[in-house]
Amino acid sequence: MSGVPTPNNADDPRVIDVIDNAVNQQYEAVRDGKVVGLLTYQWHSTTHVDLDHTYVAPRERGHNVGVTLVEYAIGVARSKGATLSPGCSFIAEHIAAHPEHADLVAAPPARRGRRPRHPGFDADAAEAFVHEQHDVQLQQLQIVTPRVLLRPWELDDVDAAFELFSNSSVATSMGAVVPPVQARADVAKVLDSWIFQSYKAPVPQGRWAIERQDTGQVIGSIFLTTATPTSSLLTLWWQLRPDASGDGFATEAAHGAAHHAFSLGAAHVYALIEPTNERATAVAARLGMRLEGTTREFYNVSLNQYRLDREDLEQAQERRSLSLTD
Repeated sequence: MSGVPTPNNADDPRVIDVIDNAVNQQYEAVRDGKVVGLLTYQWHSTTHVDLDHTYVAPRERGHNVGVTLVEYAIGVARSKGATLSPGCSFIAEHIAAHPEHADLVAAPPARRGRRPRHPGFDADAAEAFVHEQHDVQLQQLQIVTPRVLLRPWELDDVDAAFELFSNSSVATSMGAVVPPVQARADVAKVLDSWIFQSYKAPVPQGRWAIERQDTGQVIGSIFLTTATPTSSLLTLWWQLRPDASGDGFATEAAHGAAHHAFSLGAAHVYALIEPTNERATAVAARLGMRLEGTTREFYNVSLNQYRLDREDLEQAQERRSLSLTD
């Protein structure tokens, strides 16, 4: 390949166009106006690029989406006279199978403190929001609080996710936010979808597993998404294993996610809670959220709507203790 590939014939029903989303540092495979695959990258100089990960929507696998993305990325590197380093096995195996690309491969330049990348999130540019006072560390893929780590879900989390979301009390409280799961295969599909959605979602949105720092156990999940695809409400949703409830983990995780949102420019954060969900209502109160009334913003379901502003979070921190129960 001597340069950047051109799009395929538009009459081909399997045509894939590739666009460079430079803001999120990813090449996106687009078919019929929809993103069906991604290849994330990091340019560390004008002469070297790391090709980090490829991801293809489940329904599109087996149709050369990943190969198209890798070839496009290789073409970009060659057209710029740059070397590259493969960051995942799929990219490495593709290059190994095509010796004509071997001349581009080089070890990444030495650099200090390379951190994971969150799409569109430059941690160095994030506005300081008294993280030291609140003991919250914002990193590019994760949020760290004194006792928990909020990190992206991975396909290796199937067992932990199944144990969480198949629990009857969790399923009852979550309703339509998490699809019903009956088997591990159901959870694998859900995680697959969430990982893909997280790559495409604009900041500060995200879906994280809640992991205890002392044990490494996944004890819950927390989302920061719009209430629905057409909603403008940036909404927090959280779920916790019953055996992890009562020790303040939900409050601590939600507190960290709220910091993440406000540091990246969110004006408000909301929670939509069933009136009978006393635990979630208590967490919202400890965060400093204020009840605004009822809403049918979430698929016409009647829920209590709580709102959190930056000032609310600050004032709540002065009153609360992480030892409070969930």
